[in-house]
Amino acid sequence: DPLELAGQRAEEQMAYYLRRAFVSDASVVVLNDVRLVLPPELAAAEGDAVQIDHLVIHRHGMVIIESKSVTSRVTIDDYGHWTRLWNGSEHGMPSPIQHAKRQADSLRELLRANATSLRDRKLLGLVQGGFKYCPIDVIVAISDKGVIQSAGKKPPEVLKADMVTDEIRRIRDHLVKA
Repeated sequence: DPLELAGQRAEEQMAYYLRRAFVSDASVVVLNDVRLVLPPELAAAEGDAVQIDHLVIHRHGMVIIESKSVTSRVTIDDYGHWTRLWNGSEHGMPSPIQHAKRQADSLRELLRANATSLRDRKLLGLVQGGFKYCPIDVIVAISDKGVIQSAGKKPPEVLKADMVTDEIRRIRDHLVKA
């Protein structure tokens, strides 16, 4: 399937940028193509799962990156509606920002449900104290060749793939100062 192949290439491109940016940074863990099966009490249906394209874990929080293969143009209106140019015509699409936020909500609920078993473990050299206030930021990464247009102010979560690692560092540095 050409669309599936394009999506896979976008994810591989983002994984490359993340690997290159954080390979020598022991305070950052990068996980790609994470599939989390939700327990029955958190699942909408049996076997419900969440698939996260990229999860970056640092000492002060986490960042979920949703990769989007957009090699032409994506437009985001003032209401957060997404339209993508494909094969010469405009097509509506679900908001990847909202998709990533649902992933973050599911991840937080899964972490909170398992806090007792995770709390006594060290992650990146720190003992975990719970996940209620753990920041989980979201970024939507558009392919480098894509063009992002917005009717008003561009949502800050939407970036070209090559700009994502700088944004992760900015998020992390902001949390360090907070």
